[in-house]
Amino acid sequence: MMKTAACFLVAGVAASGGAAEAAVVVSFHSGGYALTRYAHMSGYTSDTSSVPYSDTSYLSPPDGSNYNRSLPGALFYGGAATDGADGLTTYRVVEASGTWTVDRIYATSSSVDATVTQVVVWKQEDFLELTTGEVAFDSTTKVSLTLATGGSGRTATARLVIQRSGDYYISEVIGTASGTPLSSIANVDPTQLDWFQYDPANLAVIGTQATLPDLAGLTAVGIWAKGTGTGTAAPGVAFGGLTVEAVAVVPEPGAVVLTGLGLLGLVAIRRYSGA
Repeated sequence: MMKTAACFLVAGVAASGGAAEAAVVVSFHSGGYALTRYAHMSGYTSDTSSVPYSDTSYLSPPDGSNYNRSLPGALFYGGAATDGADGLTTYRVVEASGTWTVDRIYATSSSVDATVTQVVVWKQEDFLELTTGEVAFDSTTKVSLTLATGGSGRTATARLVIQRSGDYYISEVIGTASGTPLSSIANVDPTQLDWFQYDPANLAVIGTQATLPDLAGLTAVGIWAKGTGTGTAAPGVAFGGLTVEAVAVVPEPGAVVLTGLGLLGLVAIRRYSGA
């Protein structure tokens, strides 16, 4: 009797894991966000050293400001900062043109030999799918984007940002760009990356390495991008064409029944053992 009850318990726990259902949660991948050449970020003015990160007020350009907020991925949070003495020169969504076939989010400074950093995050409430429930990255999901510096004498790097259990984390570098060419970053597997502590209030600072038990329970995902100007070049960094996939755990048929049987088995074990 005790062995039979134990078998029910194992079967119930094993079946409750369910299957992963893939879905695109973020897609900033259109040529129609900026209705003419530029759409400036909400509340932004030039010659400031930073646009502080906020996860309570949308960073995206406001309604009626030459920006189509109805497109997928149009609502996001974020901020930008520079260590250049002249502050940020621009922070805006730029319309597709030339080699860019999609709009991009662009931050620059006019200070030479400096850096500019931006972070843009999409919260679960604005995901295209999986707006509720458990959201996770697994080995079947991928992240792709296009990264650029906007000029010669510049370099750029990109990382992933996630929020999990209320805390933010940032990945190792997932791609780089140099000079004027666009850099295509495709099919990044988040489960194969190293992750670090991150505090968006100190936007440009990467914390110590973090050991995450898994990449589940995600409530926000986004991109951190840094541009560096060298010599006589001022920094700039732009990204667009972003697609982020994730998964939701969907219980398999009968999983709830089997889990219930497992719990009954546990009760039987406790009674049999006299607990």
